[in-house]
Amino acid sequence: MSRSPDILLITEPWIGQQLADRLDDGRCLQCSDRYEALERLAHKSWSAVVVTGPQEDMLPLVRAVRRLRGSAKLFAWQSPTWPDRLHEALTRSADDLFAYPPMPQELARCAAAIRGPVRPAMPGRPSAQTTTPPALTNGLAPAEMAALVQSARTIGSLEAALADLVRRRGGRPVRWQDAAPTTPDEAVLLRIENGHPRVLVAAGAGLPAKSVDKLLVSLQMCAGGLATMARRMESMQRLATTDDLTGLANRRYFYYRTDQILRDMRRQNRPATLVLFDVDNFKHYNDTYGHAVGDEILRETAMMMRRALREHDLIARIGGDEFAVLLWDEHPPRQPDSEPVRTAMALVQRFRQTISRHTFPMLGQESRGVLSMSGGAAIFSDDGDSCRALLRGADKALRRAKRSGKNAIHLLGDTDA
Repeated sequence: MSRSPDILLITEPWIGQQLADRLDDGRCLQCSDRYEALERLAHKSWSAVVVTGPQEDMLPLVRAVRRLRGSAKLFAWQSPTWPDRLHEALTRSADDLFAYPPMPQELARCAAAIRGPVRPAMPGRPSAQTTTPPALTNGLAPAEMAALVQSARTIGSLEAALADLVRRRGGRPVRWQDAAPTTPDEAVLLRIENGHPRVLVAAGAGLPAKSVDKLLVSLQMCAGGLATMARRMESMQRLATTDDLTGLANRRYFYYRTDQILRDMRRQNRPATLVLFDVDNFKHYNDTYGHAVGDEILRETAMMMRRALREHDLIARIGGDEFAVLLWDEHPPRQPDSEPVRTAMALVQRFRQTISRHTFPMLGQESRGVLSMSGGAAIFSDDGDSCRALLRGADKALRRAKRSGKNAIHLLGDTDA
């Protein structure tokens, strides 16, 4: 029966493999991502932890490991070129240090240290044999750290989790704000960088120092790393859902989000309108002016579409010069005789007319009115009950608009559109 890993290697993969080869491979878990490693530390006990990393990250990472798992043996790798004061700080936190980049003899020495007994505690650092719960030594329990790591999906969700933790511990209202000067009756508790500084403040006399002081110190030490993680997650989300050229939603996200919205519309028995657009004669502009100009046309068209439609409407570039829009109402109609479909069609017709009157500078001085768009519209749930079904219907209506002379929007099944 295989045993659960109990040695965490927060290292580059090649170092982790070298160490695993010298130890019982089944005992080792290699983790290159430092934030994933912190989450693993918060959820499970480890007999030993090995850490490598860049100079600027090493000390915070070693301290975070020590806070989360004070009972684990902790070994760090450092370069001989690093400053003496960093070496001294690492010595106080880690059980032993090894020279980086690792040579075979250093790897063997590290493996032997992992297998061997724990060094006696040195002055200024907690003993690796201590069983004192982290919540009692630094104010931040492993479960709380794990919850913060889980919340670091966006800066907004991270800020909410940090504020909630401080609020629960301190029993006073707190709020995030831009790092503007605070009033005399406000206390700044935390600070994070998110392009511009943000601070967590408490109004009034502030929070009782004894109840949250250690917590705030711990939170401040990890807030920067968590904010970096949240920004990375937001960046990954944008890459996964956004069209690079226009900044609109991409095809994959349009399908996903449209089906989400349609499920809500079905529960509330409300309509929605899906419109499929493309630029008339776009190949001509690409061939005549070049693909760079074609790209500029698409970018400017996307910008105008955002301006013409409502903020909550879902707009996407789904391929080439094709754009898709889902027009829906966020809230139930205020008037019983409102006509959401008619409102949606009026919005897209206004956009079409705006495009047909617009001057595109990249097409030259006489470009006003030379470019147009055609569209086809399908209605949920009359013409389909899913994104794919509505797109098929809208495509049929779009082809009819093209055959009828272009620069028009046709509604599926409406021969007079």
